[in-house]
Amino acid sequence: MTEGWTSVFAVALSTADVIGSVADRVPPVRKVLEHHVICYSGGATVTAVLDGDGLDFEEAAAALASLGRHLTTWSPELLQYTLQRVEICQLEQRWDDEHWLPPLDHP
Repeated sequence: MTEGWTSVFAVALSTADVIGSVADRVPPVRKVLEHHVICYSGGATVTAVLDGDGLDFEEAAAALASLGRHLTTWSPELLQYTLQRVEICQLEQRWDDEHWLPPLDHP
């Protein structure tokens, strides 16, 4: 997951004027800088820090909704669940020098 991905959402949601069809456009590379998956009785919470040039809220929401759907479709422990909510916020700084997200055992 942290290797990055090519986002078709960036192409579809782009507002830039481009000559040619959407199929001819090259989507920008996106990266997952850090992620946490917390499973509990009745479901799971996934937190991901995404990055990439021009990444906006709509694209991030679409990417995370797709990730949630993928998890509830292909993870045996989560097959009986559905995606209920996607929340997006912009991070202004890292948690510390090495991590974007606080440690899981942080109160």
